[in-house]
Amino acid sequence: MPRSDMKWNNRLERLLSLLDNVNAQLVSKGEAALIVIDGLDEVISIEQDGLKGFLSMLPERLPSNISILLSCSSQEILPVFIRSQLDDENKIVVTPLDQTVTEAILRQANERFALGLSITQQAQLARKSEGHPLYLHYIVETAKIIEIAGRDAWIVGLPTISGDIKNYYEAIWSRSLGVDSDNYWISLIGSQLRETVEEQEFKLMLPRGTT
Repeated sequence: MPRSDMKWNNRLERLLSLLDNVNAQLVSKGEAALIVIDGLDEVISIEQDGLKGFLSMLPERLPSNISILLSCSSQEILPVFIRSQLDDENKIVVTPLDQTVTEAILRQANERFALGLSITQQAQLARKSEGHPLYLHYIVETAKIIEIAGRDAWIVGLPTISGDIKNYYEAIWSRSLGVDSDNYWISLIGSQLRETVEEQEFKLMLPRGTT
């Protein structure tokens, strides 16, 4: 029976059975597995109660050799039945990088990619990033294509995470991704990847007709 035609209870039973089978194999090999579930904030943005329904499929007690890592911006978005099980021992709080570390990363990127950033510009970009690794990565990648003559104006125009960064990305969307289906699919699928892939392999992930 196709999974889409299975009733909820049958899906739940199937998932639990699969986890038990995987766990039995892990135990026999003396190994453990970590399942990472990322993008929980996106589930919330699509449907307010969608996250509760999605996570309710997880068993209350996991098999002995299986752990699950839930990645989200705040534990407050998690359903109560998940939050009630959290304590300091099973939470990983990802804090922003401090200014010194951020500047060191920018300095290394400046040397590695010959970006031509001055010490002052590196310090300015470090402050703009507020120590957020993803935004810092975006800044470095953008610095590669920004003309040196326009660097100062570009740095001044960069929003901060605590400012209007959402409006900034929405503006990018409306100018490009929102009107170009090819860019839309390339950006959407690329954003979900957690490691590099060959160009030909990436093309196979795209819908037919994407150029």
